[in-house]
Amino acid sequence: MKNAWGLAEELLNESQRLKREHGSRLGEAEVEEVRGWLYERQQDYHEAMEAYQQAMMIFHEMKAMGGAKRVRDTILHLQEITSDKK
Repeated sequence: MKNAWGLAEELLNESQRLKREHGSRLGEAEVEEVRGWLYERQQDYHEAMEAYQQAMMIFHEMKAMGGAKRVRDTILHLQEITSDKK
């Protein structure tokens, strides 16, 4: 039986597949943002940063500046957290 994190990741992967299948780039960005949140909660900051950066890239590509700003602020916060741990 999968743990809650494993199940959440599986659901995110399926959601991402569906967003791509239907051409929803903003949906893809939102899934990556949630994936970043999931990794951050697991304290896997490297994976969280990669997911957030992917989300921000898509938000910029789609000119969704509100989403891009939200993710940028999250990235800055994550950088503060991780620099404190060094």
